[in-house]
Amino acid sequence: MKKLVYNDPQKNLIEFPIKSDVISIGRKPGNDIVLTDIFVSRNHCEIYFDNDIYYILDKKSKFGVLVNGKKIDKVKLTSGDEIKLGNTIIYFLDEKASLSKKKKNEKIAEFDPLNELEIMVSSYDDEDDTFGDIREILGKIKVKEIETSRRLKNYELMYKVGTMINSIFNMEVLLRIILSLALDVVNGDFGFIFIIEPDGNHKFVSKKIDSPADLVLKEHIKRLKKSKETFILKDTDIDKLGLKAVNSLIINPLLSKNQELLGGIYIGKNELTDAFDEETIEFLEIFSSYVGISIDNSLLFEKIKKEEDIKNNLKRYLSDQVVETISGDTTLQLGGKEEDVSIMFIDIRSFTPLSSNLEAKEIVEILNSFFTFVSEFIFKHNGTLDKFIGDCVMVIFGAPIIFDNHADEAVQCGLEIKKNYLKEFKKTIKKKFNIDMDIGIGINSGSAIVGNIGTEKRMDFTAISDTVNVAERIESVSKHAQVLISPWTKKKLKNKYKIEQIGEKQLKGKAKPIMVYEVK
Repeated sequence: MKKLVYNDPQKNLIEFPIKSDVISIGRKPGNDIVLTDIFVSRNHCEIYFDNDIYYILDKKSKFGVLVNGKKIDKVKLTSGDEIKLGNTIIYFLDEKASLSKKKKNEKIAEFDPLNELEIMVSSYDDEDDTFGDIREILGKIKVKEIETSRRLKNYELMYKVGTMINSIFNMEVLLRIILSLALDVVNGDFGFIFIIEPDGNHKFVSKKIDSPADLVLKEHIKRLKKSKETFILKDTDIDKLGLKAVNSLIINPLLSKNQELLGGIYIGKNELTDAFDEETIEFLEIFSSYVGISIDNSLLFEKIKKEEDIKNNLKRYLSDQVVETISGDTTLQLGGKEEDVSIMFIDIRSFTPLSSNLEAKEIVEILNSFFTFVSEFIFKHNGTLDKFIGDCVMVIFGAPIIFDNHADEAVQCGLEIKKNYLKEFKKTIKKKFNIDMDIGIGINSGSAIVGNIGTEKRMDFTAISDTVNVAERIESVSKHAQVLISPWTKKKLKNKYKIEQIGEKQLKGKAKPIMVYEVK
């Protein structure tokens, strides 16, 4: 049996015995040997056994397979062979063999040409001008090396910024993190971020500066919107802002995915530090390209959350289907239109004298329990809970969602309320509060003006017409949870029900009696 021996990233010596005919090696989880080496491909190579011989096969890896220093496609392996995959060296050995001490500790010598050249030049006498030009070039290279190192550090920081802040949706937290990171990227001494809110006002987060709102001038906003580019203020412009002991001030736009102005970053340097330059602009623009998307996502998240909160509140009054319909209406205006609907009234009979011996909190508990009970069935049948009127509930079927069978939905809703009221709810109230509560249910169908009634600041979705008045009057003659309907509702019913004629009733406000029916 053979084995593979190599060092993991923590320099631990790993011995992998080859127990199967095929061994896969690569960066992808699921390989027999997984190497976390960025120069190793996901499925880099495999070692397989055939006719008493071990072979290694390159699986079209990006950086290839080297065996004993030579790049191969497929080759026979011999005990002691050195396999190089990326930065990882693996030894193919007999089962009982071990690495020599030399191989265990051997490291590839790193060659630094700049360092070697500097050592060579420094060995000559300073008075010898032969290497003067080389010394000068070396000095310039060293400066560039430091600058490049700093640039790479900033790019690495910005990459990490992009990765990290994309998962933060709390706007306050996000802006504070962005400001701190921006100050680090450009070595700023103070600064602030402003976000333009939907109402036109600005939201500020600042660090080491007072009254940031005073520094955002209209001309700055205009320039940011027009150019969408970072700019450095001149000394005269800094003086206009009333800033003292400030050497330099840079202003950067924060843009959405659609290149719309979300806000801006202001970062300043004090007198004792170097002023911003073109390189600073480059860094800040790259940085803002990351954070602008994050802010855009956070604003979208807040908007969605706000809409969801509104929907959840609406669902306390309306069915889910109705909520989804009206929440999609972005043109909520006063006014209404004529619709064919069914109106239902549900009322607690003689509740005022009934509750005279109850405490206020008990009355509230009964009403809340009753409204919660009926709402379940109202929403189930796509009813719109128009309003609570004392101990009474008004419901609209057929608006704002328009459907032809609104009369059937209203009747079925009434029947379910009656059944569950008599079976359970009434008994619960009796047991808990020792009162015999009775309810009435009345339904009428016909034409009504349905829409938003009120003022621009306060409006209610409701229905107004004689159809509504008749429904309320029919409910007033109902008792013992009877589901009473008008002739117009009876005519619109599409399903079959057990219906009994109660007789003509002289309803309040009506000149002629109206035939009333009970649905059982």
